[in-house]
Amino acid sequence: MRPQLALALALALSPCAFADSKQNAKWADVKSRGKDKDDAPYLVKALKSNTRVRVPKGTTLNIATAMNTTGLFGTHLRLEGTLRVKPDFAYWAGNAFAVPYQKNSAIWLFGGENIVLDGGGTIDGSGQSWWDARPGNASLIPPLTLVIHQAHNARVSNITFYKTPKWANLVQESSDVVYEYITVNSVSNSTADMRETDGWDTYRSDGITIRDSIIHNGDDCVSFKPNSTNIVVRNLQCTESHGISVGSLGEIPGVKDIVRNIYVDNIWMNKSENGVRIKTFAGQNRGYGTVDNIIYTNFHNVNSDYPITIDNCYKTSVANCTTYPSGIKIDNVL
Repeated sequence: MRPQLALALALALSPCAFADSKQNAKWADVKSRGKDKDDAPYLVKALKSNTRVRVPKGTTLNIATAMNTTGLFGTHLRLEGTLRVKPDFAYWAGNAFAVPYQKNSAIWLFGGENIVLDGGGTIDGSGQSWWDARPGNASLIPPLTLVIHQAHNARVSNITFYKTPKWANLVQESSDVVYEYITVNSVSNSTADMRETDGWDTYRSDGITIRDSIIHNGDDCVSFKPNSTNIVVRNLQCTESHGISVGSLGEIPGVKDIVRNIYVDNIWMNKSENGVRIKTFAGQNRGYGTVDNIIYTNFHNVNSDYPITIDNCYKTSVANCTTYPSGIKIDNVL
């Protein structure tokens, strides 16, 4: 990609203004029903009935059931307090929303058109409970925390994600989404690993901006999953992460994966496993596709193990890779 094209892409995907179409409307406040009460249904009802919803500062809502708040229009959720997920393994195993990609599931689906989540508050995933339990329970698969699902023109700003059980954010089947001023703090206070605690994953989405954020976790800082296009990531501090990653790609037999037009600028990687990372599957009965026009610039690695990693034999034996090389073609990575 030529420098002028990279600049044009960065400008085109810069955060845009999100107007609050109901600036004169009153806030619908959602307050806790009390200790051990499930507040999730009341938050869902408020979001479906009002365009301006607020969780006041000092309020902690107990999230004990899955929340589907998709199909919204012009909705502004101002989270000043805390949403705390109840670590009920049995409930989430059977009731979290199915996310087809890699057989994931989700605590919260948030989607629609012209939607905003901001306010300076916290989403507490209670991840420590899952991390501590996983070493003795291989079948325990934690849910994703927030999935931006089928959203257009969405903004998530000034939110802290605390100890998310698995990925903090997945943007799927969405376009024109901005994340800014986010803190992801998924650090274990025991010997248990904070596995798969990605900051962001993008999937089947276009026109995404992630900027001005701080991430301390145990997996990818940002990961561009299949069919992620036209994405800008800039001004991030990533600590103990697995890198700013393309992939993994080519996992599903016969399926075409594309990651194209990615601009990554001014990233600080601290004590991380990888800096820049591309990972693709090889072997028999795998997928195929393209990685094209990926620019990493102003990338700073501090005490990181591998500043640049291109693994086209991801989770595949050397013998299989030699006989059946990866079907993902990589072009124009700068």
